[in-house]
Amino acid sequence: MNDALHMRLTDAIDHAIRKGEIATYDDVSDTVARVMREAPAPITPFQRNVKNWCESTFGSTITADRVERIQRFLEEALELAQAEGMPKADAAKLLEYVWSRPPGEILQEVGGVMVTLAAYCNAVEYNIFAAGTAELERCWTQSEKIREKQKAKPQGSPLPKMPSETLIRVGPYEVHGVLVCKSCGAVRPDAHESTCSWYYGVPNPAEA
Repeated sequence: MNDALHMRLTDAIDHAIRKGEIATYDDVSDTVARVMREAPAPITPFQRNVKNWCESTFGSTITADRVERIQRFLEEALELAQAEGMPKADAAKLLEYVWSRPPGEILQEVGGVMVTLAAYCNAVEYNIFAAGTAELERCWTQSEKIREKQKAKPQGSPLPKMPSETLIRVGPYEVHGVLVCKSCGAVRPDAHESTCSWYYGVPNPAEA
């Protein structure tokens, strides 16, 4: 059994347990049989080409990192919604709606993503595979830049980069705080030091 199929089986069994559909060994067998019947065909040439680019740019570990991959997918989906003109408030309402419901089954949700994206492309009269192929070609030309961006990504954060400043409260005032290292006092975004531990603050609060 390959790793991908093993992961699909694990996901399907976990989902069935959460829904209370598994009570006996036969229930587990039924779930396994269903997943085996529904096992998708080998990946498409486009999907294989994307994998080749990911492994060339990031290496096999990041390519296979499910958390990283879903974060970047959601980022791109939100950017598409923004480009279409969706208000931020509507996106926030959808976020609350989805997370108020039980999680779905991954294989089915992937299918839903594909169907709804194809339907959107039909509405705007774009060829979904032409758009994907053009973007993949652009990615190949930007591999070094994208690789460096990945290296600078804050550890443990879903954000692709760390904001350089934000509003923070100092006493009764709100000031533009910057990222300051707890140990050495270095200030972002001068340079990224992997040994630094960043927090939002001001170098000298008395002067804020």
